[in-house]
Order: sequence, then C-alpha cells, then structure tokens
Amino acid sequence: MYIINMNNKQTNSNKINYNNNRHGNNYKNNYKNNYLKNQITTTQIYTKQSPKAFFSGTVAYVAFIVICLLLLTAIIAPLVYFLVYKKDKAEPNPQPSKYILHPEEAADIVGYYSWAWDNKNPKNAETTMVLGIYYSGDTPKNTLKNIPSSNLIKAREKFINIGGDTEESAISRVNLSNINKQLYQYIREAGWTGICYNFKVCRREDNPDDIIHTLTSHFNWCNDAGLKVMVATSHLSPYGCSPAQKTAFENACHANSHIISYISPLLYTDGTTLELPDATEFISFMNKFATKSKILAGLPFDSAWKQVQTFAMQHSYPFDGYTIWKQ
Repeated sequence: MYIINMNNKQTNSNKINYNNNRHGNNYKNNYKNNYLKNQITTTQIYTKQSPKAFFSGTVAYVAFIVICLLLLTAIIAPLVYFLVYKKDKAEPNPQPSKYILHPEEAADIVGYYSWAWDNKNPKNAETTMVLGIYYSGDTPKNTLKNIPSSNLIKAREKFINIGGDTEESAISRVNLSNINKQLYQYIREAGWTGICYNFKVCRREDNPDDIIHTLTSHFNWCNDAGLKVMVATSHLSPYGCSPAQKTAFENACHANSHIISYISPLLYTDGTTLELPDATEFISFMNKFATKSKILAGLPFDSAWKQVQTFAMQHSYPFDGYTIWKQ
C-alpha cells in the first residue's frame, strides 16, 4: 500500500515551476541585457564614428566645389583672353591718340615752298594746299622787301620765310636786329598768315644764351601780332651749328612750343633725295614737340609721303602733314 505524500509532490512541482520560472526569467534577463548591450554598443559606435563621417563628407563636398570652380575657370579664362586681350592687341590705339592717319591716306595738312626767284605755285595750291611758304633764302634784311608780295602765295595760309643756308641769312641776334615788334604787325597787315623761321645754320659768334633770347623774343612778337609761328630745320636739328648752339635752339623751341603752330623737320639735304632720320633721334624729337605743335615732314617731293608716314607710324608718331620743296 502506497501512501502518496501530496505535500511532497506539491513541493516538487513548486520546485519545477520555480526552476522553470527562474530559467525563463534568466532568458528574459539575458535577452534584455544583450539587447541593451547591443544598443549601447551601436550607440557608442555611432557616436564615435559620426565626427569622422561628418568630416569626410565635408571634405568631399568642398573638394567637389573646388574642382567645379577650377573647371569653370579653365573654360572662362580662355574666352576672356581672346575676347578682351586679343582684341586690344589686334586694334591698338596710336600714341599720341590725336594721330589717326594711315600711310595710304592723304595728309590733313599739305604745304609747299614757292621760290622767290621762280614765283611758281602748284596747280592745286588754291584747292588742296593748306599753306604756302614764300622762300628767298636771302638775308633777313633783304627778305623784308618781299613783305608786299603775299598775293604771290595762293594757299589759304601764307607764310614768309626768314633764314637760310648761310651765316649771312642765318637767324641770329645780329641778323634779326632790323625786325622789331612793330614790323611783325606790319607783316600781318600785309596779308601774311605767319612767319617760317628756317633755322639751319648758326653764326659762329652766337652764344647759346643769345640764340635762346633771340628766338624767344621773335616767337612771342610774331604771336602777339596775330601771326602763326612755324619753325623749319634741317632734319631734326640745324646742321651748321655747334652742339651747344643746337641744344639752345631745341630748348628755345621746346620752351615756346605752345605758341609754335608748325614744326617742320626737312628730310633732305639738296632738295632732291629723301633722307629718313635716325629712329632714336626721331622719337626724342617727337616726344619734345608733337604734343603741342603740328609736325610737318619736309619732303623733296610729294610721292615720298607714304614712305615717310609708314616710318613715322612704326614709331607711334605719325606726321600731321608735309611740305614739298620741289616745284
């Protein structure tokens, strides 16, 4: 006969349930702990890696922007170069800017010499010639005898020449002693437009101060009388003067360039052959005078104009016109 201890059975059942519950609780706790652990680990990983990821992304973005800007610059820069720089190079403005002549074009100002011993005028003197110069090459005293002859010049502007190729005809204090301020007024009333001071030679006894004083006085008397002042010289400076006398002549002309209407370098010696000047000396000459006075090339004949103007334009100082020696 078996006696079942119900209390013991109940006790065992409770042990099993307890163990099962404990095992279940452990599983749940383990799952919860593992889940939380994984969450913490993931959060830690995310938190630790975020700055690096952010930095890498920012660098990549900046690098992309820089590359785009470089590519854009590489495309635009050549366009700007060809549209702006090349255009400026292809179409330079002549210097000084007031000169816009081309060698093949007719000069704005054309003049001629009328020899006193021949009294000839070009056929087109009245229609196309701006100025005519009555030239005798005689002493200044004898030149005064030609004052009533302004009607012999047919151009619009009539100049009477003073000065020549000899010491007797040279422009100097002694040789111009008979010409005073009142005489310039008389020359104006006789129908002349101006005086052409032809300065080629100097008297040996003329000192530089005399030259400066004489030229300055006569230039101003001429201008005060309402006459135009024109200066002509052999090539770029008088050939028959000492270096000191040449410097005095240049200084006097430069100091009075604001009242000198025309300066004419005579690009010939005997009047038959064109002689182009030295480039360096030409540029120096034009730098002194071209900004205030009109520069007229003295040519032996009119067909030399294109050659002379081409030379001048190569050095950025085109002539304003020319005069012709040959009749």
